[in-house]
Amino acid sequence: MTTEKCNCFEDVLNRAKVELKKQVKGEITEFDVRWMNYSFFLSGDYSPVNPQLEMSYREFKRSGEPKVNLTKKQISITCSYCPMCGRELAKTGGEA
Repeated sequence: MTTEKCNCFEDVLNRAKVELKKQVKGEITEFDVRWMNYSFFLSGDYSPVNPQLEMSYREFKRSGEPKVNLTKKQISITCSYCPMCGRELAKTGGEA
C-alpha cells in the first residue's frame, strides 16, 4: 500500500501568507511567514511541524515556602497522521 505524500502544510502556509499580507497596512519589504516548531527528519514521512507542549510549575523550598521562579519544560509531539487532512504518515525504520 503506497500513500502519496500530501502538501497540506505547504498549501496552508501559502494561503496564510496571502491572507496575512492583506492585514499589513502600508508598503513593506521582506515579508515572511513560516511555521514555528519546524522539524527536519532525515528519513520517513513525518509531519514537518510538531505541536509543542509547555509545562510550568513552582517548586517549594526546604523551608516550605514556594520558590520565586517557575520551572518551565517543553516537549514536542510527533504526529502519526497529518493534522490537516488525516492521511496516515508512512514512517520508515523503528517505531516513533
